[in-house]
Amino acid sequence: MMGKSQLTLYEESITGEDEEKAKQVKKLLIEYADIFSKGPDDLGRTDDLGRTGLVKHHIRTTDGPPIRQRPRKLPHVLREEASRAMEEME
Repeated sequence: MMGKSQLTLYEESITGEDEEKAKQVKKLLIEYADIFSKGPDDLGRTDDLGRTGLVKHHIRTTDGPPIRQRPRKLPHVLREEASRAMEEME
């Protein structure tokens, strides 16, 4: 038996698939039911399955100091193509 969230996952997964694929997905969801979320209350989850309320982070997107890194070497297979591109830009 599948929970509500598994049923939703099942329905989203089989959209546009044939009956054999739907059976395989259902079997997989039932066989591994213990590792799928049962609902939004699992482990402090928010209302959106696949998102967590346990970990928060901030991504800085403005005016941060530049990161200094050494240039990376170009793989040999791409060097000729890069040279041609550089010549075209001149």
